[in-house]
Amino acid sequence: LPWARRPLNTSSRSLPIVQSAREPPPDRGSLAAPRRPADRRPGRSANFVAMARTVAAALLCAAARAAAAASEHVAYGFDTPDMFVEFGQTLPIPPELQRPTGSATQTVVPGPDGGTALRFDWEFKWTDFVGLLYFQTGNITGFRGCTDKSQLRLRYRVPTPVTGSMLPPREDQSGFGDRPGEGDPWQPMMVFGLYDAKDCQLGDLCFTQDWAAVGPGGLEVYTANFDAFADDSSEWRELRLGICGGYQIKNPWLLAPELGAQHGNLVLDVGEVTGVTIGVTTDPRQKAFARGAVEFADLTCIEPDEPVDPCAVDSRKDPAVRAAHEFMPDIALDKARAYDRRSAAEQVCWEMCAADPRCLYWMLDTLFVSAHVNSELNGCWFYDAIGEGTVGAKPTTPPGRIVESYWSRDPTKRGAICDVCACSEVAGGRAADCAGRDLATVPAFDDVTLISLDLSDNPRLTLIGPEAFRGLEASLERLVL
Repeated sequence: LPWARRPLNTSSRSLPIVQSAREPPPDRGSLAAPRRPADRRPGRSANFVAMARTVAAALLCAAARAAAAASEHVAYGFDTPDMFVEFGQTLPIPPELQRPTGSATQTVVPGPDGGTALRFDWEFKWTDFVGLLYFQTGNITGFRGCTDKSQLRLRYRVPTPVTGSMLPPREDQSGFGDRPGEGDPWQPMMVFGLYDAKDCQLGDLCFTQDWAAVGPGGLEVYTANFDAFADDSSEWRELRLGICGGYQIKNPWLLAPELGAQHGNLVLDVGEVTGVTIGVTTDPRQKAFARGAVEFADLTCIEPDEPVDPCAVDSRKDPAVRAAHEFMPDIALDKARAYDRRSAAEQVCWEMCAADPRCLYWMLDTLFVSAHVNSELNGCWFYDAIGEGTVGAKPTTPPGRIVESYWSRDPTKRGAICDVCACSEVAGGRAADCAGRDLATVPAFDDVTLISLDLSDNPRLTLIGPEAFRGLEASLERLVL
């Protein structure tokens, strides 16, 4: 059949239509083959058409598989249980001062799509100076095939909920909560890291699977932390991050200046990544063993069909939540006055504050000086009010440190103006009297138009964030603070 002999255009995304054997062949002009005497043997023509259709379908399937393979590349497959487990033993701390934080076992188990996964059963707690347990591997060559890709996808699963994570006592004097012993346990955070060896100057140490090359002259370390253990559904999940890293907190990958080199180009060079670390970390207040399990299927570089800015690809982010928090420039908040904090969570503070009804303000700090100095751990600090002395100047040292403060514009948390204050009709419009209402934030105005607003005599309202009076710009004539 002449139309069955035409070459398939495997580069096209639209699939050619195979002509039915019952329909006459189209007029192909000069492409048509010379006519031959009809073969009258029963079934010969039908069998040939069926075979042609089968071959065409097989070619199309092969082309589709080739196209899919071209858009994905497995950088690390978690195929064998040989990852290095770091539980504090390689840190530059004498072993007599740093006891092991915990332990873990590795097992190959069934994974998604008929494949395999690497399962880690772990237990650890904050011990002496650190509270971490990392699974690391080095000398990886798989990232060399990622130079033409813009995203990374990690498939993981939390098969069982975390257990044994007990809430340590909270003391009134600590500044972290006013109800000692109450509240939810602090779930461990998961930390995902990449070791960029492009500008590493330590020779063979740049390819080890421990932290021997972390520090001056060594590897650039890019991290992405996320609240993986909050999901106990046991379903397979995907963490998708754009290949974009640097000092900006909103980048998918955050350069950790206190861990990695600062002499390189300070840009994530994915083709130069030689090591991966994935682990769990907890808060210094967590003194009891936490136990759990996590499974990893693959770490794959991908390129989507439609081009996307890699710096905007981050599956951890909720765009609506991010838009509901307003940045407060040039200030820092007193960490001792926060009602709670989450260590190693600075890239997801927005979502954590949104999930906490008490959180009206928060601050992130990427500084990690010494693990035993509680106030100097990286993470998020949460506030339900801003009292006198809470606001200070933003620190500028050391280089690379990021400190940012935000307030929540969520109208549910703020309360509608006429629900929390006394609204009345006055000459020329409407007035709201909020004096002496013990407000901790400016109420939400929604569609209310005011000409007068009294916010005086609210001792907990010492900070008014940007855009707090959004919607009143044209009408407000009198403001009392």
